[in-house]
Amino acid sequence: MFDNGKEKTSIIGSTNLTKGGLENNFEVNTIFTEKKPLYYSQLNAIYNSIKYADSLFTPNEEYLQNYDEIFSAIIKNTQKVSKR
Repeated sequence: MFDNGKEKTSIIGSTNLTKGGLENNFEVNTIFTEKKPLYYSQLNAIYNSIKYADSLFTPNEEYLQNYDEIFSAIIKNTQKVSKR
C-alpha cells in the first residue's frame, strides 16, 4: 500500500517468496490506484486488523533455532531417501 499524497495505490495478490511462488506457481495480482481512497481505506483497515491482531504469532530466537534443527533433519533425511 502506497500513498504519495496525490493518490493511493494498493497491490493485492497471491505472489510470495516461496520456491513455488517464484518458480512454479501461477500467481495473480491486481493494482488499485485511486484519488479517492475507497478500496485503499478498506484494505488498510483489513491489513491493520491482521497486523495488530492479538493472535498474531511472532517467532522468537528459540523457536527459530528449533525450526532450523527440524528443517535441517528433514532435508538430511530427504537427501538420504533420494540417493537410494
